Amino acid sequence: MDLTNSKFTRNIQINVTTTTLNNTLNAAVDEIVGFVGTLFGEVPFIRNAVNDLLNCLILVKIKRIQNGLTFIKDNSYIGLLRVNDTILMINPDRMNSIVSEATTRLTGEPGGGGGSTGRQIGRLFDAYEDRLKSELPLFWILIVFVLDY
Repeated sequence: MDLTNSKFTRNIQINVTTTTLNNTLNAAVDEIVGFVGTLFGEVPFIRNAVNDLLNCLILVKIKRIQNGLTFIKDNSYIGLLRVNDTILMINPDRMNSIVSEATTRLTGEPGGGGGSTGRQIGRLFDAYEDRLKSELPLFWILIVFVLDY
């Protein structure tokens, strides 16, 4: 896929989205104006006052939103250059080395034994276990009180 085709696809998506939103807002405005016209059509001075109020409170804001959507449609595009497909690839030996080093740092040496769970993960589990052991007397007291009732 060349760069021109990619820009074209993104611009079509932005155009379709903003156009759909603008059309939806147009339909909503038409419905509101039609409802007010139907409701107050018999009384012109009230219809004019309600239309002015509606224009002030709602329609002007909708028009500004539509202007913003049109601005986005006309001015938003992303120009990214295409990156070589293999530039982010790591050769398998380097990947294995990185994974092995990270695993060793987190869990300790494989087959290390010695009763320790590991490095960072081991410290985390050991701290959690110590916290649970310190709260154990409280749990026993709560169990005894619950069983007494």
